[in-house]
Amino acid sequence: FKAAALITSASFLGTMCRYVLTVKLEIPLFISAVMGMILVILLMNIAKLYIPPAGAVTILAMLIPEKYLLIYPLEILLGITLLAVISNFCFKFIFAKLSVKKASTI
Repeated sequence: FKAAALITSASFLGTMCRYVLTVKLEIPLFISAVMGMILVILLMNIAKLYIPPAGAVTILAMLIPEKYLLIYPLEILLGITLLAVISNFCFKFIFAKLSVKKASTI
C-alpha cells in the first residue's frame, strides 16, 4: 500500500507542478520537471521508500498532452491498484499450488 501511495502521490506532484507552473504561470517546462523531481525525492526520503517508478511517473506528467493532464493521477492510481491486486492474487495462487505440491511429495 505504501508503494502505491508513493507512486500516486508522485504522479499528483508532477501533474500539479506542470499545471501550476507551466500551464498557469507559463514558466518553462524544464523548471516544472526539476521542481517535480525535487519534491518527489523529498517525498521518497520522508517515506524512506525509494522507488524509481515514482520519478518516472513524475516525468511522464511533463510529457502527456495537456488535455489529459488532470486525469493522469487518477489513471496512475487505477493502474497501480489493479497491478497490486492482480499480482497479489497471482502470487497467492502460485504459492498455494507450490505448497500443495510440496505437501504431496513429502
